[in-house]
Amino acid sequence: MKLISLILTLISLNYIISTYVDKLKGDQLITWHDYEGMDANSRKNPPSCGYDYDKLDLTRVTAVESLDKSHCGACLKVANPTSKNEVYVLVIDMGGRGLDLSESSYTSLFNTTDHPLRASWQPVDNSFCNGILKY
Repeated sequence: MKLISLILTLISLNYIISTYVDKLKGDQLITWHDYEGMDANSRKNPPSCGYDYDKLDLTRVTAVESLDKSHCGACLKVANPTSKNEVYVLVIDMGGRGLDLSESSYTSLFNTTDHPLRASWQPVDNSFCNGILKY
């Protein structure tokens, strides 16, 4: 009986984890947002995840469509499908369709600010986003 309970728990946990990961995976057109150019008043209003803008490296952040608060602080690898360029960004906000990368990350990814452009993304270990959130 304990074995059956353990198996059911593992199946449930696997479902929860795969659902979490699937919601943070994507492949579609994305845009950029000028987090870096925000004025002082805008910086006083925290993003959806509640982080203090002054404690973030705003060159490496993103907003996510239909953000679930449990995704706050997740690290995403965002890739340009037409080149080998990729960036790692921290989820801090709810955005429009797909992702709204910081302008610097978008430019690093595509070598342009023209938008929207296609990208793919997936969650990765948070060690790839070390230094973005400064405590």
